[in-house]
Amino acid sequence: MMPANTMVTTSLTANSSLNHIVDAAFNVFPFQLGTKILRLGLYVDGVLSAERSYNFSNLIEPTPATIAQNLSAVQGAQLANFSSSLVAIAVSLELNGSLPAGTVVTVAAIASSPIWVQVTQNSGVTSHEEAATSSLPSVLQLGSPGFDASPYVPCIQVATDRA
Repeated sequence: MMPANTMVTTSLTANSSLNHIVDAAFNVFPFQLGTKILRLGLYVDGVLSAERSYNFSNLIEPTPATIAQNLSAVQGAQLANFSSSLVAIAVSLELNGSLPAGTVVTVAAIASSPIWVQVTQNSGVTSHEEAATSSLPSVLQLGSPGFDASPYVPCIQVATDRA
């Protein structure tokens, strides 16, 4: 479970050029969504380049997820296995050209209330979190005090057109 008013960031380094558009998706389990608001930001080399806000009370209700197995007692954190129902929440950036290989793309998310997100344990990347924040900064400074390594990495997908 992603805590409320905590910014969670995950960064990926492009291994080839990014062309035309960059799409990033953040997977949420539709479980007790209610009136939660999720803000997503897409950063290019640390600069906020696109953002989107989702109010789940305004979305068509997807098939609700159900908890298949609560792992909180086993893992020591708020973790659970869910039914296969997922909602991909996306943010997109249209490019006026291309960005070179080596560009760092960061996806940041902030929820107004705790929200269940899909996590991965074998991603090869790390995530960071900053508590007590409700807005996306214009520039990310991941090494600054208050940004801590996150114990879990949200499952995100980043895609672009091929040249």
